Amino acid sequence: LMTRGGPLLQAEAEEVHPRLQPLAAAFQRGDLCGCCFIGAYILVFVRRRFNHDRPKNFGWLGAKQTRPIVPDDPDAGDPPFPPPACEGGCRSVLDLEPLEFSERDAQRIRQAQDCWGYPVTVSKLFQWWQLHLVPTYVHHCLVHWAAGRRPVKVLLGIPSVDALLGLQCQGWRCV
Repeated sequence: LMTRGGPLLQAEAEEVHPRLQPLAAAFQRGDLCGCCFIGAYILVFVRRRFNHDRPKNFGWLGAKQTRPIVPDDPDAGDPPFPPPACEGGCRSVLDLEPLEFSERDAQRIRQAQDCWGYPVTVSKLFQWWQLHLVPTYVHHCLVHWAAGRRPVKVLLGIPSVDALLGLQCQGWRCV
């Protein structure tokens, strides 16, 4: 990784890599949409950074919002809102193998699921809770992606020059 702080990122990448493999496999099988895959990827890194010097039971799930950070529909009213279309096959964050929550955070998520009547998926987590170390604009991007307002194609490798040109011809931009 060729960025400022490269050795730190390298060490983090080596530490979390085994935890990301089940997520990548679930994404490749179609058990996890792209938005929830990338959101879970972010959560794995946040968990590593936030709990680096804290006890394992320390919660990193911030305040649950009384209104969503990013509304599904500005006129939708109060929860429960139906899950965005991309979440048809996505599971609760509590069922995703590499994600770890403190008992307090897990209880808060279970309470929301019981109240709403559907699973709290990764995108719902980003929509309703402020997460420590995650800027609000990341929440907005993931929720808009889940709702189909920001089309994104996830690639699990670096495309060849020809593949990149093909993507560009289709109107995609590789970042």
